[in-house]
Amino acid sequence: MKNPPAGRVPFSVVIATTHPWPELEMTLDSLWAQIQQLHGELIIADGDGHGLPADFATRFPGAIAIHKPGASIFALRSIAMQRTRGDIVAVTEDHCRLPPGWCGELLESHRRHPEAAVISGSVENGSTDALIDWANFFIAHAPMMGPVKNGESKSVSLAGAAFKRNALPQQIPMHGVMEMLYIQELSRRGGKLFNSSKISLDHVQSYGFWRTFAIHYHNGRSIAGFRRLKMGPWQLLMRIGSCAILPLFLLYRSGYGVIRKRRFVPQLLLSFPFMAALATCHAAGELTGYLAGAGSSPTRLS
Repeated sequence: MKNPPAGRVPFSVVIATTHPWPELEMTLDSLWAQIQQLHGELIIADGDGHGLPADFATRFPGAIAIHKPGASIFALRSIAMQRTRGDIVAVTEDHCRLPPGWCGELLESHRRHPEAAVISGSVENGSTDALIDWANFFIAHAPMMGPVKNGESKSVSLAGAAFKRNALPQQIPMHGVMEMLYIQELSRRGGKLFNSSKISLDHVQSYGFWRTFAIHYHNGRSIAGFRRLKMGPWQLLMRIGSCAILPLFLLYRSGYGVIRKRRFVPQLLLSFPFMAALATCHAAGELTGYLAGAGSSPTRLS
């Protein structure tokens, strides 16, 4: 990551969206007052072309809008990260609702833990009306469902994480950076990941029945496609073989993540058939990604 533009600020918040307005409205309504109060900056990368309201400049004075229609969510976030001026750079999603004090607690956590490279907290399900939405949440976020333990961790929530500036990617390829893979690499290099039980957000995501399956396929293919770019032939063969047991691994990780926290176990049991189907779709996507690359899947995610 290049040096930030002149005029440093305490923190930056980066959001990418691939949906038309008002998809982003809930997230901005929960964030904007916090950002202003703490003198941070907001940078939004719009991949839809109509992701922001017509009165954006007057409604969110000083916020930065970047328009790049058709870009993937990974490219959009990477572009926005390069524009940040904050000592701390927080990244969240256009379907998250942030509680009051979210920004402040991220900053305070980084102050308490100067050794931390990335800090996040727990994720709660904000879409609770349909079993397919519970299944979607469990497969994607069960390990980071609250409560989370304070202190150093092996993983962080990508729905809302804050990086120290020196922990941001130093080089960003044209297709962007997949944060999940980057944070794993950062951890292997000695970067410390921390969680705080005081940090939480609501993940409000409901795609409907069939589109949920498609999203998990495209997510799997995107992950595999990004990994494939840095793999040798033997690594690739091992990953292809692992797809056979990947659904079982995903189900175990998700189920254990719920049961050990003793929350939402009835929803887990009722949605388990859908979880099995979603895990299979994800594995099919990864297999396709290892064999043929990411294709257009990154542009189909949000």
